Amino acid sequence: MPNEKPEAGANHAILSSVLAALLFAPSSAVQARIINAASPSLADVRRAIASAADGDTVIVPAGTASWTSCLTITKGITIQGQTTTDTVNGTANDQTNLVDNLVRVPGGQGYFNVSNGARITGITFTGQGGLQTPMSNGAIRIGGNVPVRVDHCHFKHLNHSPMVAVWDANFGVGDHNLFDDFVNENFSFRIEMAHYGGADNGDGAFADVAGYGGPNFWFIEDNYINYTHWNGGGGGGVDAFHGGKYVFRHNKVFNATTLGHSTGSTWPRGRGVRAEEIYNNEWHMDTLGTIDGTTGGSALYHDNSFFGVLQYGIGLGVYRAFWSYGSPFYGADGTSQWDVNDAHGLYESGTATSAGNTFITDTGKSWTTNQWAGYSVKRPSDGATAVITGNSNNTLQIVSWLNENWSGGNRYEIRRVLVILDQPGRGRGDLLSGNPPTPAGWPNQELEPCYSWNNIHSPGGEHVNFSRQTGAQTILQGRDYFNDTPMPGYTPYTYPHPLTRSQPPCEPKASSPRQVRKKKWGKTKKIRTSEMPQPNR
Repeated sequence: MPNEKPEAGANHAILSSVLAALLFAPSSAVQARIINAASPSLADVRRAIASAADGDTVIVPAGTASWTSCLTITKGITIQGQTTTDTVNGTANDQTNLVDNLVRVPGGQGYFNVSNGARITGITFTGQGGLQTPMSNGAIRIGGNVPVRVDHCHFKHLNHSPMVAVWDANFGVGDHNLFDDFVNENFSFRIEMAHYGGADNGDGAFADVAGYGGPNFWFIEDNYINYTHWNGGGGGGVDAFHGGKYVFRHNKVFNATTLGHSTGSTWPRGRGVRAEEIYNNEWHMDTLGTIDGTTGGSALYHDNSFFGVLQYGIGLGVYRAFWSYGSPFYGADGTSQWDVNDAHGLYESGTATSAGNTFITDTGKSWTTNQWAGYSVKRPSDGATAVITGNSNNTLQIVSWLNENWSGGNRYEIRRVLVILDQPGRGRGDLLSGNPPTPAGWPNQELEPCYSWNNIHSPGGEHVNFSRQTGAQTILQGRDYFNDTPMPGYTPYTYPHPLTRSQPPCEPKASSPRQVRKKKWGKTKKIRTSEMPQPNR
């Protein structure tokens, strides 16, 4: 039925079975073969993969090769190079180097399209000596619903956005990778789960609970991300759309952000990020900036350490509050059927005497100061939407994305939206389907608050928590988010991730024991890396 909600545990049970089959199938292990590629060239690796079967490992030798096109891997095999990474100190021994000379085509292409439980490990992907024209949609592209692993790889000097792209409901893991020497404002990971639960557009993810502490996420753990293009905006880390769900944990990060985009921000009508679970990471911010946060679904941020300068902590906002994306959701302006709107309807209207990107003046009005703060203003001629941040007796102060060119003579209408579709703090609702989506209307989304606790900014020990950003007038503390409050009943998922138990390339030890913070709510303890649970290597 269109309005049925999937069983929350169904996907969990399916994934557990898949993981068990992948990790503990002795018959497959006995039959597995080692196939040696003659060189790291595209032709030799393609030839080795062609002779491989599920469970086999293709060894790519040391050397440097220029790649010009993508390889699609639909077998459950391992592609293993000779590069090793040290994600404690942020170094790599680049032995197997694949140079980006990939032909630039519409829609882009990466080195690998992988699915069906494949693993990519021990390879350096580099643009040094290669092309620097931007390439979209991922250097490694992951599809299908059998967990994939990408580990112990080095991504350097690449102009791909992102480096690793998850394009389906794949509950795999990216671990022990090194991302550095960024060429542009690109992300390390982009997570989209459009077909979650067998639906499209991310609708299935919003018809299920987030499942915090469970396996139904893409896991990003024990990576080293050194983003060198920091300009106060987003980049370097993780972005998510189309119902994307990800866990970001035990990573060491420099100037990179973790975030997710709002519903309506992707063509043709995708939902936004569904869930972020971010904990036990170490952030270093060299200049004024932020780790960003989320503009959709819900999020947990806990037990993270922050060093350097933060403009603000973990941002919460929703773009539809101040930008009309277009069909089918348009702006959240108090008239959209997809939101919960103030039943009062139209509060005020008129014609602008003068206007600009940040103000609308109507000299015929006599308003009380700030009586419209937090309300929405709409231009009925084209649906342009802005949020009102304050007002004087006859002037509205407004914020709109991309400056929607308000000018004198424009008609305006003031209304108020109470809850915006998929805003931070809202989760499971009725299943939507199709384009335009049906059933048409507010999908009865449940409260699913965001929680933040034990995030510490050094050296002063300040707590880093959620803060409301532009477009957050409908996001309420104590209802949609809680600061310095652990999520009731929550326990993190198994660490290290079960998929990391397969034998990775040897990772060099740190030159000196790294001091990391092991935190519990209410107290903090410093331990050495050697005392932490480690993967079976």
